Amino acid sequence: MLPLQRPMPKPSFSATDYRIMQRLLSLAAYRKGATGSNPTVASAVVVDGRIVGEGVHQGEGLPHAEVLAIREAGELCKGATLYVTLEPCTHVGRTPACVDLILRSGVTTVIYAVDDPNPIVRREPAKTILENAGISVLSGLMEDEAMALNDAFFHFHRTGLPFITLKVGMSLDGKIAMASGESTYITSEDSRRKVHMLRREVDAMLVGVGTIIQDNPALNVRYGLLTDGFKNPRKVILDPYARTPLDSAVFEKNPDTEVIIVVREDQVGYPQAMMLSEKAVIVGFPFRNGRFDLKELTDYLCEHGMRNILIEGGQKVYSHALEDGIVTRFIVFAAPVFLAARGAISPFERAGIEGLDECLALNYAQINAVGPDLMIEGYL
Repeated sequence: MLPLQRPMPKPSFSATDYRIMQRLLSLAAYRKGATGSNPTVASAVVVDGRIVGEGVHQGEGLPHAEVLAIREAGELCKGATLYVTLEPCTHVGRTPACVDLILRSGVTTVIYAVDDPNPIVRREPAKTILENAGISVLSGLMEDEAMALNDAFFHFHRTGLPFITLKVGMSLDGKIAMASGESTYITSEDSRRKVHMLRREVDAMLVGVGTIIQDNPALNVRYGLLTDGFKNPRKVILDPYARTPLDSAVFEKNPDTEVIIVVREDQVGYPQAMMLSEKAVIVGFPFRNGRFDLKELTDYLCEHGMRNILIEGGQKVYSHALEDGIVTRFIVFAAPVFLAARGAISPFERAGIEGLDECLALNYAQINAVGPDLMIEGYL
């Protein structure tokens, strides 16, 4: 009988390795959302435990992190170790392949956190190219943390689907608004700032027209968070009958940010949609059984460059998102208050669940304090 094949053991890493990779992951995390369709990556050249060159990728078309680190280290690369939060790229895109520069740099060891899921890189892995040239390669250092840092990037390349976060702010009794619709600032200032940080990380925000009419949100990034290349995401409004008011804050605040209004196909030529087309991109979309198919819609948005989408409300959109099975990640901000009012509105009116055995469970769930609130995060 053939012996069982055992998985190759992961290499052992030193305390210095962890210290350096943790620093690089922290540096890369600050750029999350500023690099477009590229992952956020940091790199360092290290000699005897000391960083002599460091770089963080700044955005699409700009030098990759490894290039910046090697340039800064210069001649000190000879015999050094290169650390990077993601496998070095092996293909030519908007910039040259990083492995080519690594081969010329003189580094003798490369340590990276996680394999690049891009199929182009998988066909010709960096590990193979570098080891064939005599460079020692170790991978898997803080792999889970590195994957979480670029969760949308990994999700898209592994599934071809958009990464969709459903964000809810609610009271402890699970309500998002009073029966009247009043919902302003249930959660704290700390949570609101955290939401604006989430906004700057995504390609688009998705809301229903009811939220626009009731709350008149600007759907922009505030708190001084739009520095160093960060941008407002696109705003997508589900509005089958083109009811979005022409004076809505989504148009007035940050008017250069693209607004996309999704209407029924048969509404595109109507006067209200025509007037809205002067301020927004009007997209006619199939409307069946009283609503849009959010799977079809988010796939369409993904094809148009919106791979990372944040659902901001309201109740119908939340419910349909669950029914259509499009949610990748949940983030709930729970404020230490009770609305405790007759008719107060819950986040979900329905989600196609009939019994306890069909309940949706969060994987890798985390609970953290954000000011006085609780932030609950997990993946479906």
